[in-house]
Amino acid sequence: MNTSNKILVISKFIVLVFLLSSSCAEGVLSESPALEKSIGADFPIAITNQGAGRIQVFDSGSTNWNTSAALLWSWYPNSTNGFAASTPGWGAPSDVKLRNNSFFGGQVMAVADSRGFCALIPYPAGDTKYWSANVGLPGAGLHNLHAIELLPNGNTAVAASNGSYVRIYTSSQGISSSSYVSFTLSDAHGLLWDPANNVLWVLGGSVLTALEITGTAAAPIITEKMAFRVSLPSAGGHDLYAYYGNNDILWVTTHYGVYQFDKVSKTFTAVSGAAFGTAVKSIGNQPSGHIVQARPSTCTDGWNTNTVQYYNPSLSRTITGACFYKARVWWQEYQ
Repeated sequence: MNTSNKILVISKFIVLVFLLSSSCAEGVLSESPALEKSIGADFPIAITNQGAGRIQVFDSGSTNWNTSAALLWSWYPNSTNGFAASTPGWGAPSDVKLRNNSFFGGQVMAVADSRGFCALIPYPAGDTKYWSANVGLPGAGLHNLHAIELLPNGNTAVAASNGSYVRIYTSSQGISSSSYVSFTLSDAHGLLWDPANNVLWVLGGSVLTALEITGTAAAPIITEKMAFRVSLPSAGGHDLYAYYGNNDILWVTTHYGVYQFDKVSKTFTAVSGAAFGTAVKSIGNQPSGHIVQARPSTCTDGWNTNTVQYYNPSLSRTITGACFYKARVWWQEYQ
């Protein structure tokens, strides 16, 4: 069995367990079987390693993430996978998500870089691209991409904090399609598609709201659903992610706290205990109950870390020499 088939088998087995319980080369799975090392049915963790300029996927059950066996997959744009040897806009990856997408016919990695690069990549092959764009460098009044989301119809949403916008790119229309429509959102930081409500949740500096995407894939139309708009419980919205195990809950972090948002009651509940903290750059949860976070530490830039922090119960995984911005639970469904 080749390595791509192995990772697909592993993914399908983990999905089944989760639903019932409600040397690594670039782009290639290592030979160590992830399930034998995992904590129950927990999913791998992907990091946006700005220090190495890589997306890296680690076995969540491995106790030492500095070993080759713990590193399941690694990727960066280069001349072997459909990009230039030196790819403009790449160097400080800021978001990554795994999605199961029928338009592209399988699993897709959606990846964004704060310097402007964004792309859709077949996973786990990682050997080509479905779509890519470069929106430009960050700067005052410009861009600074913080989030990306792949929509079911093959289009791509990106959020830029300096640009204060959410854009829907028509990635369904071709590998280099540059057409987009835009929605203004101050300090835009987070994106999550909601298949139950058929809306795109978007997180800004002070609000959480939802966008309805109508029109056609070639000519999308954005309309804010004002009934979904709520003020954040504290300033500086940062990350927005699915709460796996409850489709009515979203994870939301701000500069000052960590919250669960109830989509039905439109209320925020602060997370109790040590998991409530400041400047949390990413958050998610595992089937085991682990809450997974990335908080700035050690790295001199002030926003990266070398450690994935777990709560409930508390433990950590440190990668020597790494400086990563987000740590994502590597699960392909929106919710």
